[in-house]
Amino acid sequence: EDQFDSDDQFVDTQMRKFGERQAWQLDAELRRDSTRSEVEELGGIVAATRVERRSLRPTWTRVFNEKNSLLVGGNWSDAEYDSARFSDYEQYGFDATWVRQLGERLSLQTGVYNSRFQSDASTESRGTESDTIGLRLTLVREFNEQLSGSLSLGARRVETPFLAPPSFFCLLFGIGCPVPVVLESSGFTTEAGLGYQGETWNGSLSVSRSLNPDALSGQLLESDRISAKYSRQLRPSVFFDFAVEFYSDQSLESFSEFDRDRYFLTPAIRWQFAERWSYTTTVRHRMRETFRNARYSEGEATAIFFKVRYSHPRARW
Repeated sequence: EDQFDSDDQFVDTQMRKFGERQAWQLDAELRRDSTRSEVEELGGIVAATRVERRSLRPTWTRVFNEKNSLLVGGNWSDAEYDSARFSDYEQYGFDATWVRQLGERLSLQTGVYNSRFQSDASTESRGTESDTIGLRLTLVREFNEQLSGSLSLGARRVETPFLAPPSFFCLLFGIGCPVPVVLESSGFTTEAGLGYQGETWNGSLSVSRSLNPDALSGQLLESDRISAKYSRQLRPSVFFDFAVEFYSDQSLESFSEFDRDRYFLTPAIRWQFAERWSYTTTVRHRMRETFRNARYSEGEATAIFFKVRYSHPRARW
């Protein structure tokens, strides 16, 4: 049973400094996890695997006038796994966004970004290195005090150098060796959200397409996300929450086929049984289907969580 023991640490630091027309912000995070009995990528029970994740993001904001401002930021993150099953990776880049206030409740954001993804070779894949450049336009609209929404459309281009494994004649005679090629992938990114906040209930719906690093496949994946959340006050002290989420991940490169679908259903009941005390019961059901290098696998799991929360004007437990 020692293989499943957990020894985790989490450190999060946020620093902010505000001037008259500009602001600086620095976010840093260190997370060390060792329990992987519910690995989403595998959907099965495996021995505890140590993983360390680090991230750093500085941001500078400049306000020129009431209608125009500029946001410039950088980002760096990496992950190291103590297991050959997963690939260590590093990702870093920068982004710049111009914000234009079109009206009292409408704003337009124009952003450009560039990032590089690098992964080390695991037992099942070779290391990859991808460069991404992209452009996105985002409209943010507040229709009224209860209803708000946003729509983002963008285009991205990914370049990944690829070298096929050497053939027998290349190793033996030095002829017919593969020539390095650069695989190019062009596509679009999008994100749309709609949220409503009422007196007794609230809900939200969001869809998105983006690029995300993956430790199991050792490469960038094109990820589609659909999320619907609903919350309602059943009684003065009883609340019901429900979330439905769908994730679909696909590889960009044809030489390494990877396709994964995940579904999450999460109902919860919260009881505010005292002014400062609440009790929550949450059920999470997950389903996963993975197709990787002509091999298909699936997994399903259900978990129940119980939480007691105490809130004080100066502290929470």
